[in-house]
Amino acid sequence: MLDALAVAASVRLGDALRVQGRLLEAEEVLRAAGPHPAVRNALGVVCKDAGRYADAATHYAAALVAATGPHPIAFDSRLVAAGPSLSAAAGPVPVVAGPVPVVAGPVPVVAGPVPVVAGPALVAADLVQVAADTRRVSADPRLVAAVQHNLAGLAHVQGRFADAEAPARAALAMHEQLHGSDSPEAAADAAVLGAVLLGLHRFAESEAALVRALTTWTRHARPDHHEVAGCLHALGVLHHLRGRPVVAAQLLGRALRLKTAVLGPGHHEIGTILNNLAATHALHRRTHAIRSHFHASRAATLSTRPGATSSSGRTPAAPSGKTLAAGRPVAVRRRLHLVRRREHTASSRAHDARSRTYAARAVTILTRTLGPEHPFTLRAGAR
Repeated sequence: MLDALAVAASVRLGDALRVQGRLLEAEEVLRAAGPHPAVRNALGVVCKDAGRYADAATHYAAALVAATGPHPIAFDSRLVAAGPSLSAAAGPVPVVAGPVPVVAGPVPVVAGPVPVVAGPALVAADLVQVAADTRRVSADPRLVAAVQHNLAGLAHVQGRFADAEAPARAALAMHEQLHGSDSPEAAADAAVLGAVLLGLHRFAESEAALVRALTTWTRHARPDHHEVAGCLHALGVLHHLRGRPVVAAQLLGRALRLKTAVLGPGHHEIGTILNNLAATHALHRRTHAIRSHFHASRAATLSTRPGATSSSGRTPAAPSGKTLAAGRPVAVRRRLHLVRRREHTASSRAHDARSRTYAARAVTILTRTLGPEHPFTLRAGAR
């Protein structure tokens, strides 16, 4: 059995390997550290990223039972800087497959044995109930807050948004009390809560939570920090779901550049952003296709009216300017509609090509990093 400081180092190393996408190595390091509550929490995060949601729930249950009573295991107060195991929610269904941020911050490691949860364990609603039971005595409030955060992330990736809201809010309240409302820990919870609310289509609340997280991370870290990129990613999805593909593509593009600089081009989080960019460009394509159809219909209608051609029998060239003023001659208005139809048709084809390219790259990266059967890979391949 490793001592408390060695366990803390193992948790930090395992979390670093997980962030790099080296999930098998991360799991090996953590399993070798022994059955400490903080290790079980960290293993839960690794299993969640690997798509093994039942295993993640079992690890979270063990960590939560050990940290909450009725006879909680005491933790070593010297280890308050041991490093976190905070996961984050995947971005909202049906667009997002990838996580918002993983946070750096102090979460102490608990020493001592952890009771093994038998059977199907405390999963789904049972886990949420245990996490929300404020009557339990907590020996390690930081660990409990981290598990609350991770339970929200687990429920989110499974599409159980209603179940995810309570632990997300509980984690935020606990981290605000422990570290302050402007802390990185609280920002991580705000980001997860924003993703959960986005899944519930409560867009105004979601945007407020995500902007809060982005503001805090920008203040505490560099503007090019990967947590900033995570917030931009989630906000891009928000604008996509609100039908704003131009803004969504800009935010997702910024997130892609920042994440690529930090994690490299082959990381699975890059695959999730590419998948969302593909969806955004597909929305762009549909928008331009609808506008092209509108202008084609208007041109066809005008072609049947008197004055659709000039006295020479030719359709006059369209004058400069973007307005289709009703006072213009019928032939000029028809010509303008035909020009706009061609423009939107060309834009629709360009966005379709980009969407297909991004989608293919996303599936390739997710298949290589997470495997063909991972839920994120299956979701991207089904687009």
